[in-house]
Amino acid sequence: MPSIIESIVGTPSSVPRHFWLVLDIPNTPDSFRAERDQKILTGLSHGRLEGVRGISDTKVILTDWWLMCRNAAIMMDANEVTRLNDIEQIPYGDADALVRDNMKLLARLFSKEGGSKSERFGVMQNVMQYFVRQIKLGSLKILHHTLDYYGAAFAVSDKWSTDDYEINSVRDLATYIYNTLVGVDKYKFQEVAEYDPQDFILPAREALLYCGSMYESEGEWLIHDSHFVVPQKSLMLVGVDLSILHSIEEWRQRDPDDWSMEAKKWRYERCDALLNAIKTYRLEEYYTLKFIDSNKFESIRGDLLYRRRVRREKAAQTND
Repeated sequence: MPSIIESIVGTPSSVPRHFWLVLDIPNTPDSFRAERDQKILTGLSHGRLEGVRGISDTKVILTDWWLMCRNAAIMMDANEVTRLNDIEQIPYGDADALVRDNMKLLARLFSKEGGSKSERFGVMQNVMQYFVRQIKLGSLKILHHTLDYYGAAFAVSDKWSTDDYEINSVRDLATYIYNTLVGVDKYKFQEVAEYDPQDFILPAREALLYCGSMYESEGEWLIHDSHFVVPQKSLMLVGVDLSILHSIEEWRQRDPDDWSMEAKKWRYERCDALLNAIKTYRLEEYYTLKFIDSNKFESIRGDLLYRRRVRREKAAQTND
């Protein structure tokens, strides 16, 4: 019989029965972000979370994010989630969908949604790196050295960072790349002018699909509401050092002159703050709480991440 840790990090089902959300329960004692922390905890206590942009239909995100920079994860019934919220699955395998609305979904995938110059540059730079890669793999491989050597990715990204041109389809993207390269420097990219924007459509499409495949394992669904409603009695997994948790009462009642636990003082303080937050905001009344041994989870995560990296490296070698 697998433990709860072994079951939650197993292979995800292709048909989601649950949605997952990783988050951080504020647990920094005397935090200078007290007002922000109170707002987060109040939202958690009522199951109405502001600022949540997406959830996942796969528990793979637990090995990517949980306990790396978050201390809690919520497993929610998919039917209840869709009943309570307006959500949309990211179409990772639809190239045109990924770039519609001026590449909005790609900006989401790359975590560059602010629309600043640097963020726009980053979105296009990621796309261009894969575009140049597809040129090498496809029928236009003769152009690969020219595009790579003369910095096609930088040239297009730099122009896009301040351009008001809108990209809403693969054809739009291919045309923009072509026109930018032809216009930026006739000497550097003179070979590009021998082709046609139509020739750039296939490598652009393949580049976008490759981008989608890189993030598909996240299984993200977008939240269209201003807040996200968590179904009541959803399972909340809280990661803690169980050795600290089991001795927290002893630490609370220790003699001030007893220094035996001083080396782990900050761990006790964080655990104490976490437990106080859970108790103060009555999270156990809204959620089904389960404490998970963070040390055991980390050991399992390391093995899973290693195996996943090996699979990706083999897949990349096959594609090349």
